[in-house]
Amino acid sequence: MSVPRQGESEKKPIPRDAADHREAAQTKIIAACRELGADVDSALAWYSDPDDWPDFVARPMAWVRLVVADALEQGFVIPGDACPLVLDTDRKPKPGPLDGLPLLHEDHRFIAARTQGRSDRDRLLRGYRRAWLEAADAEPVEHKRGNVGRRAANLWLMEATDR
Repeated sequence: MSVPRQGESEKKPIPRDAADHREAAQTKIIAACRELGADVDSALAWYSDPDDWPDFVARPMAWVRLVVADALEQGFVIPGDACPLVLDTDRKPKPGPLDGLPLLHEDHRFIAARTQGRSDRDRLLRGYRRAWLEAADAEPVEHKRGNVGRRAANLWLMEATDR
């Protein structure tokens, strides 16, 4: 066994099943991106979690299209004609219910998992924002507000989507 040199990371090999899932999932995601005009690289970067690959493989293509379309609409995946390195000042994104909240990447993943494909998604996002802001505003200690708001909003969303 060779020891990695300084600066090199030791990459663990992907198990064959996981590699097969990744390949099949990426094939479906790429097809959905081409149909919807989404940027393939940003979609593959967004859906890079190995735990998600079996879902993409097992689900029908219509579901994959809905997931990619939702991520495209939310701005998690960029349009195919957009260049991520150049700001497009002519196109202003429409304001969303979550704008201004200090969301983490994990928050986006949690919200997407709970709301994607739901007909009441907009109502859920507005409720999430309301729960966050109410809890954060009620917290007297400033440095605790973000976590208090996040916890309250996540609990609200879990309750609202478990019905």
